[in-house]
Amino acid sequence: MTTPAMEAGSQAQMNPYFSAINYNLPKDTLMLMLLPDFQIARTGRNFFTGMTMAEYGVTDRLTVGVMAEGEKINGLPATYGGLRFNAYFRVFPDDHFLNFTLYGEFEDLNAAGLYKMEVAGFGGEDLEGSLREARNTPVRTFEQRAIVYHDWGRLNATFN
Repeated sequence: MTTPAMEAGSQAQMNPYFSAINYNLPKDTLMLMLLPDFQIARTGRNFFTGMTMAEYGVTDRLTVGVMAEGEKINGLPATYGGLRFNAYFRVFPDDHFLNFTLYGEFEDLNAAGLYKMEVAGFGGEDLEGSLREARNTPVRTFEQRAIVYHDWGRLNATFN
């Protein structure tokens, strides 16, 4: 899954899972996260990236969020990378043997957006070309996922 390291649990506690959206935020719950990261460039200079994320439980089954990101490459100015908007909806209100969550995320980024969210990685995660040009090059995508999972206490099995 392409979401950050931890998602809020069913009682507004943090679950230890790193790749699954297995519970929505409870209704009227706000979650704020700061996600800094140091990355070793495949080519060129190493860099720091960062994301600020806010998610809100609209209902007990629907959560919406917004994420803003940027980076700092050694020797270059800090740069705004773009915004991501997401929503996830738990299909069934109660636990079943197989639980389903539908996820969608619109990424309104520019080519200077280097924050790595993918587990396996998409793209180069390096800045290629000039920073000035990258800031003005839109990189927009819409990601959708059907997430199937089952929890056995603190053990979780998930398929995206």
